[in-house]
Amino acid sequence: MNALCSTGARAEEICDLAVGDISFASKGGGRTHVRLMGKGGKQRTAAIPEKCSAMLKRHLETRDIDPEDPASMGIHVFPTQTRNRMSIACVEEIAGKSVLRAKESHPGLFRRDSNTPRFICFYNGTASAPDYVEHRLNGCFKSRVGGMSAELVVRAYSICEERNDGFLSRSRNLRAYSVFVAKTREFIPQNPTPKEKVAGVSKAIGCYIQDSRCPEYFSRRKAEVIDMMVDEITTEQYIELQIRSLKREARKQAEEVHKKDKEAVAGKIAGKGYAPKEIDDLLDIPLVQALKLSAKES
Repeated sequence: MNALCSTGARAEEICDLAVGDISFASKGGGRTHVRLMGKGGKQRTAAIPEKCSAMLKRHLETRDIDPEDPASMGIHVFPTQTRNRMSIACVEEIAGKSVLRAKESHPGLFRRDSNTPRFICFYNGTASAPDYVEHRLNGCFKSRVGGMSAELVVRAYSICEERNDGFLSRSRNLRAYSVFVAKTREFIPQNPTPKEKVAGVSKAIGCYIQDSRCPEYFSRRKAEVIDMMVDEITTEQYIELQIRSLKREARKQAEEVHKKDKEAVAGKIAGKGYAPKEIDDLLDIPLVQALKLSAKES
């Protein structure tokens, strides 16, 4: 339940969570991150609190699993007594029992016939968007436990410089994120192509690194940030675009070098009495042969 609440994961995402999806914080500091595979095969990364990280470590230790061992990467974090992967029905049962225990421990916090747990999340809103949008996930998380109905409600707050100033004033990270989103939109044109979106987000990341705002995070997780900000582009597609860009740049540099080499050869054979057509033919000869021929003619 702690992992479910700390990550904001769907039940199926928690069931699919493997040891290799957890990047525990180093001893020097930082936060533990969990990689989640969402709908449509899209990945996202969630930072979890230290308490949840410690609980996950203890959980793996009780199962004699070393999170650093490559052989452990594919093992599911949450198995059952009979299977190596927990089912969605099992998650729902555990959630229902947790609600019952909470009701027994804190009866004053529960209404007589129903209870609505609320979670909050954030999205890249605009100035025209409402402060928040409430999603009632009763189709996914509604059950009756002990005569009491439980329903999960998620309130998604718009993170934008023009909205929710109360939230932003209390959180330096959210304020910084809202500025980053605004900077990204500044660099992305209207009706952009996927390539233009990648270029805009990359430029915003470069500005943030240059201004010394979370430079280590953006340098290490540039591909993940672009994947998160650009819906149509996955991390793999972004890397492919980067490779193509590097190839184009290398080809351009090679052409410039070749052009300079041809100019150098042309200077060597100029004034030797060759006709323009003969000079063109000579320039088509590989550079080394042309230089040898030029030296021989001299």
